[in-house]
Amino acid sequence: AGAPKVSAFQQFIILSSRNLKIMMQDKVSLALMLALAPGIGLLDFMWGRQLYDPVQGDAVKIMTMWFMTALITILVGALASVREIVKEGDIYRRERAVNLKLVPYLLSKVWVGVILAFYQAGVLLLTRILFNNPAVPGAGGYLQLYLTLFLCTLCGYLIGLVISASAPNQNSAMLLIIAVLVPQFLFAGALLPLDLIPGGEAISTVMPTRWALE
Repeated sequence: AGAPKVSAFQQFIILSSRNLKIMMQDKVSLALMLALAPGIGLLDFMWGRQLYDPVQGDAVKIMTMWFMTALITILVGALASVREIVKEGDIYRRERAVNLKLVPYLLSKVWVGVILAFYQAGVLLLTRILFNNPAVPGAGGYLQLYLTLFLCTLCGYLIGLVISASAPNQNSAMLLIIAVLVPQFLFAGALLPLDLIPGGEAISTVMPTRWALE
């Protein structure tokens, strides 16, 4: 008789458990990933608490700050996942030849990005409040900011997974991430108005930084 069939949900649980065990074993990488958001957030002091003041504030600095925030969330999310699939290429092909389903495998990677995005969005919003005192209208405004930071980080993580699945090896994945992220700088609409860039409006529709900044 052949090997007993394992349902898609069971595969997801098994793969998620394996991913979690690997993450816990690599304590240095886990610590760095968790420390990245607070480390970046502490740099918010450079903008100052007067940033949103009607008299002493600076609208250009505010736009620059949020532009940098959009880039950082995309970058951190992508770097966290860019090796997740490519490093398991041989294992994936072996298990896929037996009975591994594609959807459970991908979901076992995506949930990590969801947790990371929840965490990073919360930390970055907290440091913004502590260091910059943003002029946000009530709790609803803070919730909208948090949701934007969360979605942007998750989008970066998913971009990293796509690169990881496309790259032939880990070195190529790190190079591809540069090629994918540079347009995020250019077509966000902060460095140059999109209507002044040939095809800028059309190209920017697939750039998460453009929507995060808006």
